[in-house]
Parts: sequence; structure tokens; C-alpha cells
Amino acid sequence: MQRKTEILTLLTFVVALFAIYLQIFPPQDTVDRANSLIYFLAIVFYTGIFYVIYYYSKRIKGYIRQIQDNTDSINKMKDDLKVEKIFHTLEKRISLLEALKNKKAEIDPLWVLFALLLVLFYLYLRSLGLVP
Repeated sequence: MQRKTEILTLLTFVVALFAIYLQIFPPQDTVDRANSLIYFLAIVFYTGIFYVIYYYSKRIKGYIRQIQDNTDSINKMKDDLKVEKIFHTLEKRISLLEALKNKKAEIDPLWVLFALLLVLFYLYLRSLGLVP
């Protein structure tokens, strides 16, 4: 694509230069001179329009490519954030598991008091003769 536009640009430039050369040495007849001037102005005008369109189409293609690159970059960042979020969740779970692993066998004092209460209740029932 790039080579094609370079060849097209070169050919347009050659045609414009040849038209300028021919305009420097115009024909002797006034009708031919007027026609050559009109054609020369048309060639110059066309060349100007060609380069304006070429310039803006190149810029637009650059913008489209930049938008596509930015879209790809944003999608990559989204994927990275998803992976980072998953790792963060896994890190939380691992830290909870490590906290539970490092936690020693602690007995809640309420369970000890409840066990003592059951023992006292058993002894009380035994003293009444309800339990053998």
C-alpha cells in the first residue's frame, strides 16, 4: 500500500512538473495558449486537491490506527485488571487460610465454663439421687 501511494505521488509530481515546463514555453496560437492555460490551471488545481485529500486521508488513517491501538491497550489493561483482581481475591483467601493455620488451638472460655456447669449440674442431680 505504501509503495503504491509513493508511485502515485511521484507520477502526480512528474505530471505537474511537465505541465509547468510546458507552461513556461506556451504555444504561439492564442487559442492554444488559452486552452493550455486552462489545462495548466486544472492540473495545478487537481494536484492541490490530490495532496489535500492524500494528506487528510493519511491523517485519518493514522487516527484510526491510533484509536485501534488505544482500544487494544485498554482491553489489555482490562484483562490485566481482571487477573489482578483474581490474584487479589486469591491473596485474601490465602492470608485467611494462613491466619487459620497459624492460629493455635485456643479454647473459648465460655465452653470451659459451660462444661464446668454441666459437671456441677451432674453432681447436683447425683446428690439428689436422680442420677445413679
